[in-house]
Parts: sequence; C-alpha cells; structure tokens
Amino acid sequence: MKRKTIGGAFIAEIEQKNERAKRTAARATWILGILGCVLFLIGMNVSLLNADKVPSLVVGSIIGIAGIALMIANKFIYNAIVVRQIDRMERIEKAKADLSEGAEGVIEVKSLTKNYGHGRGVFNVSFGVKKGEVFGFLGPNGAGKSTTMRHLMGFSDPENGHCYINGADCWKYHAYVMQNVGYLPGEVALPEGLSGKGFLDMIRGLRKAKTDRTEELLKIFAVNIEGSVKRMSIGEKRKLAIVAAFMSDPEVLLLDEPTSGLDPVMQEVFIDFVRKEKERGKTILLSSHIFSEVEALCDRIAIIKEGKLVSVIEAGELTHYKRKTFVVTFGEKSVYEKFLGEDFDFRLKDDDKLTLEIAVEDPECGKMIKTLTKYDVKNLVEHKQTLEEYFMHFYKSERTFGGLSNG
Repeated sequence: MKRKTIGGAFIAEIEQKNERAKRTAARATWILGILGCVLFLIGMNVSLLNADKVPSLVVGSIIGIAGIALMIANKFIYNAIVVRQIDRMERIEKAKADLSEGAEGVIEVKSLTKNYGHGRGVFNVSFGVKKGEVFGFLGPNGAGKSTTMRHLMGFSDPENGHCYINGADCWKYHAYVMQNVGYLPGEVALPEGLSGKGFLDMIRGLRKAKTDRTEELLKIFAVNIEGSVKRMSIGEKRKLAIVAAFMSDPEVLLLDEPTSGLDPVMQEVFIDFVRKEKERGKTILLSSHIFSEVEALCDRIAIIKEGKLVSVIEAGELTHYKRKTFVVTFGEKSVYEKFLGEDFDFRLKDDDKLTLEIAVEDPECGKMIKTLTKYDVKNLVEHKQTLEEYFMHFYKSERTFGGLSNG
C-alpha cells in the first residue's frame, strides 16, 4: 500500500496493529463457531438418544440452543471488531487529510491558536520541520515558544488548528507522542524523592524503549546520578533532563531552552552533541532566546513575537537579507553633521570618530550610495547581517522583554 511521507511511520504502525487485531478476531470467531457447532451436535444427540427422558431433552435443547447462539454471535463479534478497526483507520486518514497536501514535515503545526487572554498565547501559528532538520524557534520569554511545545507534546488541546508528529494528531494520540518523542521542557521539575538513577529508571520504564544510550550520555554530559535530585544544582538537573530526552534514541526531539542553566563549557558540549545527532538524521525543534545557539545549530529559523510568527528564514539567507547595514566614516565634522540631515535610518552615531551606522533596505542602497558621492567619505564598510540584528528588526518595540542574550 502506497503511503504519503507525512504520517508514514505512524500509519504503518497502526495498520500493523489493525492487521494483528483482525487475525486474532478471525481465529477467535472460528473457535467460537466450531465450539457452537460441537455443542449443537452434542445437544441434539443427547435429546435424540434420551427423547423419553424429559431432563435429558431439556439439557440437550439448552446445549443445542447455546451452540446456535454462539454461531450467530460469532458473526456479530467479528464484525464489531473489524468495523471498529476500520473506523479507527478512517479517523487516522481524516487526520492525514488535515495536513498540507504534498508536505514533507515530520513535525507539523497548522494554524495553532490558544488564547490565554491579555495577549498571551499563540495565534494562528503554522510551520513544518523536515526529516533530519534542526529548526530554530526564536523569541523572548513569553513569546509563545513553550506553549507551542506543550501542544506538540499533547499536553494541551488547541482552541483552533492542529499539531502533528509523524502524521499523528498530538492531542488525539498523545500516548504515541509520549512514547516516540524526546522532550526537554523549558522548566525542569524533577520528583524530589528519587535519586538521579531512580529518575532515569522511571523514565526508561515509562517509555519502554528498546534502545538505551544512558551510559554514553552520562559520560558526554558528566552527570552524577547517585545523589538525590532534590540536592542537584539547576545545571545538574538540566543535564539529567537532557539525558532523559535522548536516552531512548528517539528520531524526533522537542528541546525547549535546552542550554538554560548550563555553564558555557557544557553549552558547547551540548551544541557539538546536537550537531552529531543531526548527522544521524534526527529531526529537532529547538526553541531558544540565545542567538549564538540558534546560529550554530539551526537550518531554518522561525521568529515568534507576541504569539505570532513574524518570519521563517533559511539560516544561510541572513547574509543576503534585504536590509543591509553600512558603517560610514567621514573626513570632516562639518560634513558628518551635514549628512545627519539626510533621510536615512541611523542606527549608531559616534561624534568623536565621525562614524555612522546606517540601516538601508536593499532597494534604497543605490540611493544611499548616490547621496554619499556628494560628501567627503573617508571609509565605507558593509556590515555582515547577524541573526541578532535580523531578530531586533522585528523587536524595535515599545515593550521591554527579559531574557534576550547574545551568547
């Protein structure tokens, strides 16, 4: 049977389970039918051989009727099981139909909306993450990154829209998501009554994973699992949570602020580790407000502002972004001051060095160069576009956000 790329793994798994259920139902109904026939024959023989004895006739009739009932019930039981499985498959197919035609995303967020009031939540958010891609979800604290992650894990029911992982609706099939997706929450809250080892054993039991990379991960992240989680530092808890997310070697990972609380050395260890996971074909959605982390890891980057996606860009496109920055140095102060009267977006001014930083949209570059030819310019340098500059283009705002960091 030919299947679409989206949902292939999930649908194939469901189909296999359905086939097993059908075979089991068929065997059960054959057994019931044969048993019914045998009971019917026994009942008739008892009745015929002992026709002059009323008790024997009654018992034989009851056994015969029970046999007939089993043969009739056999058909209804089989049909009920098969019909239920077919209905389940139709619901799965309906969920697949909700996905974008021809899309290739392992992770799909479609028109996701959850309004918590007072402008908090996510509003009509849509994006997809392809197999083997690291997708950056960039925004300040409170922008809606964690809310989106929680919907993808099936922890929350969307008001509108859908979230899918491997074609499975994350809310309807949250058990599938929990079993097959590695999740690192933004805020790590561990059960205080356990040691680090006890916590990992608990996660291992819940996930029932065939693969266990625990020892390898403990060495990479230098985690001591012998002590109580209650006494662990924030960084140690974060490292333990990283191990828990990756220990079953899942193909899909949702990482919410993964390096929050880690020291700079361990941040670099984590970045190097995720690069290797990407090379192994893992699909990763990584939310962060740390520019260097996103730049180092992500193939594509989505920027979310006040619960709405404002941009999705290929990481390589940043250097060719249409808004360019130029640093201009003038030879004389009078010329410098005169140029300040021109209608350009001056980002930075250095009166001592007679230097200006000018942000120009690509179509306006010719106009700026033509204007500069009228002035005594000592030096002109095009400044490379950074992710931070691109991000701040959307956040030149009236509001102040905490948690922004360039490193």
